[in-house]
Amino acid sequence: MPGIFALEASFRTMLNDEEFAVVMKIVHTAPVSVNLTCFVHMEINCYYTYELDYKQMSRRNCSTIKYSNGNHHLFAQVKFFVQVTNFSGIVVNLALCHPLYCASYDNSTLFNIVSQPNSTGLIAVDIKKHLL
Repeated sequence: MPGIFALEASFRTMLNDEEFAVVMKIVHTAPVSVNLTCFVHMEINCYYTYELDYKQMSRRNCSTIKYSNGNHHLFAQVKFFVQVTNFSGIVVNLALCHPLYCASYDNSTLFNIVSQPNSTGLIAVDIKKHLL
């Protein structure tokens, strides 16, 4: 059954300045706390996705996600998953990611070539809204 499920216990982490700014940009307000609940890996629509630092997945890359921002399909590597509650009490599940560049996306194949751009900034992807 498609959905979003955390597969291991959560942990708490404090966001650094860059991560905090990225979260504020997507949630449109400051989170209630900078000490947030994070997850190492999740099942998202029947696919297992792991953060970049997950030590048990050294043989293959399961940290790359495909997401949509309107008409475009984009790719990113998950730094970690975080659950944010804003002051309105709304809980948002985000993937804090390093963006990847895809020169020519082809929807007819499962494989697309991606590369890391020169900038190393982070982005946040709302898992429920944008993940494919």
